[in-house]
Amino acid sequence: MTWDVAIVVNRGGTLSPTESAGNNGVYVANRNIAQQLQSHGKKVCLISGMEDAKDSDVDGVPIFHVDDDSDTALADCISDHGGCDVLVENTKATAFRLPIANRHLVIMHNRHHLWGVETYGRSIYGLVQSAICVSEFSREENIKWGLPPKLATVIPNGVDTNCFYPRNVERLPKRLIYAGYCSPRKGIHLALEAFAKLRKLGHQDLELLVCGKQSPWESGTEFEKFEHKGWLNEQRELDWEKIERDCPGVIYRGVCTPSELATEFSRSSYLILPSRMDTFGLVAIEAQACGCVPILPIDGPFREITFDKIRPLLHDGLNMDALVESLTMAFNAPPSHGLRTQMSETTRTRFTWEETGKRYLELIEKTPRLSKTRRNQFAFIQAAKNALHYK
Repeated sequence: MTWDVAIVVNRGGTLSPTESAGNNGVYVANRNIAQQLQSHGKKVCLISGMEDAKDSDVDGVPIFHVDDDSDTALADCISDHGGCDVLVENTKATAFRLPIANRHLVIMHNRHHLWGVETYGRSIYGLVQSAICVSEFSREENIKWGLPPKLATVIPNGVDTNCFYPRNVERLPKRLIYAGYCSPRKGIHLALEAFAKLRKLGHQDLELLVCGKQSPWESGTEFEKFEHKGWLNEQRELDWEKIERDCPGVIYRGVCTPSELATEFSRSSYLILPSRMDTFGLVAIEAQACGCVPILPIDGPFREITFDKIRPLLHDGLNMDALVESLTMAFNAPPSHGLRTQMSETTRTRFTWEETGKRYLELIEKTPRLSKTRRNQFAFIQAAKNALHYK
């Protein structure tokens, strides 16, 4: 069978059918987009190199495993399963060099340029017919790095309204939650430092629940500081047993299913997400949908998704002091139950996967099929460049 749409989720890493955005936002988004396209009659499959994504079916969407991260392996995988009309890549367009599909779309998740530009140059944008940016911030950043504006379409992610809603549990006024990879790029170091400082300032009843996957830390200032504290293990990951001993009130929950995360959002008062890598903030809208107020950096995409009747949702700068100041303001003037309910209802109405799916479908249907001339153009340009380089 030829697939209408093949979405390449990732070329590596890990995956689980029960992933939440706090664990793997790209996979969650792609899975929901695939389901929405299916609901409109499209035959859709996911392609993944994630180590536990062996050929299977997740929530009605087939997932095919690709053995390695090369473009030829991807092409072989798609060909072995019948081929596809539309190929959707995530922040990468190198596979578009090969005659895999008739139409090429890319979803931009990073803050600068397509993966592959460093190797092949900006001419690689010539193979992209549509670039879907998840926020205006992402669109502007990618245009700065060479994405032609005419290719860029903003389609925000959605929230699973059947899962993320205020659960019938007690909301704890001094419960903070961090949801995401436990790496400096997501700001886990700032969350832990801000929590420790708030405890020293007298908030002894404060709790910080950490939900998310472990992630090895790269060398740098944060690594050296946490290594000195003894908070990193031999795998360069956070040593939660040591952290929980040194910082009473910190609780490492680990990986959560979407339902478990929705319950924890409903139990927590504030989400801390001092991330410097997000281009949308999927986990933030999931928290808002559950009535949990996110405390977010003002720079980046977050001003586009927040509920503006609650302050302080946004803080200046990715630093611990700004985060402490925002949380102190929140504790001194907590939002009412009514405002939290309004935030939940607004978020659940404003961001839906149904609307996201409709917009993807519209974009796919108006994207013309590539001519053979254009598909061969990139290969010709690269062959000429290589000949000059090695001459």
